[in-house]
Amino acid sequence: MVSPIIRIQLYVSTDTPDHIVWSESLTKLGSFEKFVMHWLSEDTVGHDDVFVPQYRFLVNSCGVLSMDFIGKLESLSTDFSVIQQRIGSQTTIPQKNIGIKTDYRQMFTTKMVDKVFKIYERDVIEFGYDF
Repeated sequence: MVSPIIRIQLYVSTDTPDHIVWSESLTKLGSFEKFVMHWLSEDTVGHDDVFVPQYRFLVNSCGVLSMDFIGKLESLSTDFSVIQQRIGSQTTIPQKNIGIKTDYRQMFTTKMVDKVFKIYERDVIEFGYDF
């Protein structure tokens, strides 16, 4: 699971036709806070896979998590080592588009936290995120 801010940063940093649409839309909002407070809602997150709560991709037809391991972008190096050990591979992941690491919690006001938690509650709980 990737936190909402990371998903947005990843999504708008690719060169796809959708990138142009989302980049322009996000730019018009002017800030991440405006995006969360004015655009993000339970209705709008269903329009694009980038914003859909991630647990939906990882549950079976009964709604139960059906994975035996879930890695996170925030701990990619460590998590990928686990995968390498499990499959017996020494494959590496090239590092591209490396940015400055920041604590995503610093980007949220209390109202933003409340709104994001309401929409992504199961992701926050299942995948150990906190604010």
